[in-house]
Amino acid sequence: MVNERIRALRKALRMTQQDVANRTGIRRTNVVRLESGALKATLSSTRRLLGNAFGMSLDVIDDYLEGVITLEDALAHRTERAA
Repeated sequence: MVNERIRALRKALRMTQQDVANRTGIRRTNVVRLESGALKATLSSTRRLLGNAFGMSLDVIDDYLEGVITLEDALAHRTERAA
């Protein structure tokens, strides 16, 4: 599920929910809702924000969230490294 993939990616990058909130401009409560599945990451604008926060292009984050590529593949296609 998309929500589980968002959480797995965040944890793999050793980011907190607050880190994601700070990088996206999405409130931390909404990051929590995205990860719990209460809020869907269906809009391309939301996915673009997540991709930017995780250092990935929209194509890569879309493919990862849709299950087309694995977490490892998504991490290998990052355009920036976590600080």
